[in-house]
Amino acid sequence: MTGIGDYAFRGCANLISVTIPGSVTSIGDHAFEYCSRLTSVTIPDSVKTFGTASFRETGIINFEVPDNITNIPIYSVADCTQL
Repeated sequence: MTGIGDYAFRGCANLISVTIPGSVTSIGDHAFEYCSRLTSVTIPDSVKTFGTASFRETGIINFEVPDNITNIPIYSVADCTQL
């Protein structure tokens, strides 16, 4: 399985945009949490799961979840005030 690990980019202040590659199948817990300048994330259909608080307190303004995701974990996009 190819994934973005837990806490991988947590708190990266300079991260503005992310396009997750089609080879990724999972996004870990808190992976992008506290990336306050992150406004754009593109999630491909290959992603089957993402973790708790994975995008919490980011600057995301639009959040599109692939159709195959049936469970959105707790706090996934909590405190995203621009969403």
